[in-house]
Amino acid sequence: DPSGIQAIASALTGNGVLNNLVLNLNTIFDVGAIALGNALKTNKTLKKLDLGDCKIAVEGGKALASVLSESSAVLTSLDLSSNFLCGVNHNGGGIYDASGITALANALNFNAVLKKLVLSDNNIHDDGAIAIGGSLQTNSTLKELYLRRCGIRAEGGKAIGVGLKAGIAVLTS
Repeated sequence: DPSGIQAIASALTGNGVLNNLVLNLNTIFDVGAIALGNALKTNKTLKKLDLGDCKIAVEGGKALASVLSESSAVLTSLDLSSNFLCGVNHNGGGIYDASGITALANALNFNAVLKKLVLSDNNIHDDGAIAIGGSLQTNSTLKELYLRRCGIRAEGGKAIGVGLKAGIAVLTS
């Protein structure tokens, strides 16, 4: 039942105080991520959002990417660890679709405030890493990027390396 996360998202649209929201380990799925994404388009105080292990898949990733790519974005920290951003669960089940992680990576090309992005334990594989590597070439604000256990192999690692070498992002973690 998505009514709980929809109520939280609705409250965020009018909340001008909260700056940190931790919802990890809640099953909000894509519908919850989409609701939060819509709420964040008007909320200008929330700086840190933890959605780790919330069963967010491709469409939820796209919705959050949409918020990050807006010039009015204010999130400085986003944790999407242990989700299914490419449609594949932790056991390898599902159908691989890199469009969610690619949308998130593309959002980094426009985002001027995000400092920390946690994508650990998502099966983004080389396609996702290549997209992120490309974004690292243009993003100047990201300071922390976590990619632990993401199924990245040689090609993806090379792309991240090229992005870090050619780019202007200065990662500290």
